[in-house]
Amino acid sequence: MANTVNFTGSVDGDLLKRAKVIAAKTDTSVTALFNAVLRHLVENFEAAESTGNQNFRVLLDFSLVARLHHTRHGQPVKCLAN
Repeated sequence: MANTVNFTGSVDGDLLKRAKVIAAKTDTSVTALFNAVLRHLVENFEAAESTGNQNFRVLLDFSLVARLHHTRHGQPVKCLAN
């Protein structure tokens, strides 16, 4: 079994509400969603890094900077996914 620890952090209130809706619709918890997304991020980052592929780092940096910029300037961050 995985070693679990308690984690305290802050999240945007609207984002948490939306995550709760997704969790309810998929019969899971926000904690499970958080773990799945964080695991995906970490595993992909480590895999890319282990092969010397810097593309993931560049995309992550770009995504984080863009989100921080939009958040600080009160602009919504738009998803380009279909």
